[in-house]
Amino acid sequence: MSAIVLNEKFEKASELALPESFSGINTHNLYLYVKSYQASIRSNTASAKTRSEMRGGGKKPWAQKGKGGARAGSRRSPIFVGGAVAHGPNTGRNYDQKINKKQKKLALKCALDALATAGKLFIVDSIEVPTGKTKDALALFNALNVRDALL
Repeated sequence: MSAIVLNEKFEKASELALPESFSGINTHNLYLYVKSYQASIRSNTASAKTRSEMRGGGKKPWAQKGKGGARAGSRRSPIFVGGAVAHGPNTGRNYDQKINKKQKKLALKCALDALATAGKLFIVDSIEVPTGKTKDALALFNALNVRDALL
């Protein structure tokens, strides 16, 4: 396994052999990292109103005694039509999943190994951005014609 080394003009200069520690890594670590990342960016929008969040229902619907029916304190109770939802979803849920530091490192090594075997791992020996501005750095990366780059 080797990575392609590019010069400052992004032309192929040489090849660099990767260490043996990059090969033979279990791909399950990469799966766990991707799963953890996607879970962390998941938005929690599912929400149902509880009886305290519903509008109306301030008056007791019928007298406590004498009707022969069950006691009722509010029309917004979950047992009534137009009432709240009992034990419904709320936005307080956290979908984050923990992943160990060693597993993150192994996932990165696994991803680099996959890129190297596909021939898509490039290393630039030196980059000079004269002004230090982001748009100049972006122009340099656009010269590579790649969508993703790790700096």
